[in-house]
Amino acid sequence: MPGKWGSDDGKARSRWSGARERDEQDRAREERARQRGSVYDPEHSRFAEPPPPPPPPEEPRTKRRRMSDEDRQSIRKWRGGAPGGATSGRTGAGGAKAAPKLTTGGKNGLPDLPDLADEEPAGRGRGGPSNRVLILGAGLLFLVALILIVPNGIASRLSGSDPSPTPASVLTLKPTEPIRNDALAGELRVGTPVAGGNHGIVCIDPGHGGWDPGFTRLTDSRAPEMREADINLAMAYMLKDRLVAQGFTVVMTRDSAAAVNTFNQDVNGDGKTIQFYQSGDQQGLPIQSSMQDGQRDELQARIDVCNKAKADLMISLHINGYGDSSARGYEVWYTKERPFGDKSEAFANYVYRELKKGYDSVGFQTDARGVRPDDQADADLHGYGTEKHYIMIGPEIPGPVGQITPSAMPGVIAEPVFLSNDDDAAFLAEPKNQAVIVDAYERAILQYFQTYPAAPGR
Repeated sequence: MPGKWGSDDGKARSRWSGARERDEQDRAREERARQRGSVYDPEHSRFAEPPPPPPPPEEPRTKRRRMSDEDRQSIRKWRGGAPGGATSGRTGAGGAKAAPKLTTGGKNGLPDLPDLADEEPAGRGRGGPSNRVLILGAGLLFLVALILIVPNGIASRLSGSDPSPTPASVLTLKPTEPIRNDALAGELRVGTPVAGGNHGIVCIDPGHGGWDPGFTRLTDSRAPEMREADINLAMAYMLKDRLVAQGFTVVMTRDSAAAVNTFNQDVNGDGKTIQFYQSGDQQGLPIQSSMQDGQRDELQARIDVCNKAKADLMISLHINGYGDSSARGYEVWYTKERPFGDKSEAFANYVYRELKKGYDSVGFQTDARGVRPDDQADADLHGYGTEKHYIMIGPEIPGPVGQITPSAMPGVIAEPVFLSNDDDAAFLAEPKNQAVIVDAYERAILQYFQTYPAAPGR
């Protein structure tokens, strides 16, 4: 039956031909897909999206070996799990037997494993510093802050050192070791015991300070710049050290460059204080008309220091200065109109005599101006010409204006040289010569207490 076979044969050829054509079409599509970078999915008769490019290899953070897949599989096997998640530490859905539980330590009963080079420990950021490094850095910063910020004053208190400030001076500092004039052959040598063994209390007043610098000499070919207040303070510290070494109790009315009446209070109670310019070119400077009021308050504050200490003797250190540069020499002032005027006069003579001996021992020639009662001084040296005596050593001044409560012990004002004189200033500029002056003060004080021993029980 040719028609039948012919018909059947045509259908067979048609089916074979269609399959072959589809295969050829599929191959053509695959070729085009490869050229475009796509992938033909014959199962779903569509083109799939091209696979994403592989990620760039991560740069190793250390030079140590990265953990391989084999290492990771070994760790999973050690912890009870197989690759692909076929088993776990518990009985799985397929009824697999649970892995034996290890109890040798570590988290979840598992042994601790060391951190590998490329794994971040828990709680640490990628590439961040360790907690130990952060703690160490914070500790170092705190230590540096303590060293830089803690004030020296606190450190000195902790160490138990003397809190007294170092005296400021344009010219010199207090020497570490006292300089002594051993060439002097005086009647009373340093180290001679004071009668009765009771050395007493000495009040040292370094003249001027604060807003009142005293006489100031500018630098010239003969001597450097010198301010009376600074030199007085430096020599006061030198004298204090020597007297303390001799066994005396010493109090100083001021121990820094500042005034004693630091806040310019009405110390003498007369209702007047020093005033300062508040603006203009002279801002901060004292007003001339109020300076006498300021001096009275300042001197009263110094007298109060000596009286409060119940001092047996007072010495006020000054250096002379005058408009006439030919004036030179040394002099000592005292007030005779006091209940202890005879003791003050005796002490003034001791100071004057010891200054002369000291100068003679080093070959310094200057004018000996004498021991002088303060009522003989020129008017312009007496508190602006209104007081009869020097306030520091003088008697009571009744009020209400300018009232003064006087000192309660014998005392003198010592003026060893004139800063305004070239030869005297050149002598004073040498620290060794300042020591000559301080030696004289020390010997005079020793002589005084040999003659007038301090009261028992002081």
